Amino acid sequence: MKFKFRLEKILDFRKVELQVLKKDFQELNLLFQKESKNLNILIEERSSSFEFRKNKINESKNSYAIYVEEFVSGQDIRIERQKDKIKSILHKVENSRNLLLEKEREIKILERVKENKKNEYIKEMSDLEIKEIDDLISARFLKKRVMV
Repeated sequence: MKFKFRLEKILDFRKVELQVLKKDFQELNLLFQKESKNLNILIEERSSSFEFRKNKINESKNSYAIYVEEFVSGQDIRIERQKDKIKSILHKVENSRNLLLEKEREIKILERVKENKKNEYIKEMSDLEIKEIDDLISARFLKKRVMV
């Protein structure tokens, strides 16, 4: 008789869920990295426009300085929006990480239960086999005794 774990389908389902969660987690991490790079680019553009503005002010060309000032204020708004976007993505990454850890714990528990049940099954089969051998030996002994 072969060992069958009652919760095998649930264990398999949890493993599939874990794989899907890992994929989602990786995608969210990639998105977070991409948006962080975008934020760094915005910050670099803003700082380079400050340098440009300094140079133009020194050259006393006010029309350029006004355009640069408008660009910088627009960049500030974009940077704040990007920071909010990154916070949102970071929150999603944390939620995904927590779900991932929870599923891993569930799988570990189910695997421990499976291992315990398998050990119980092996012990029961061993005990049953020992009992059958004892019964055969007893039957043989009785048969020899009756014949003598």
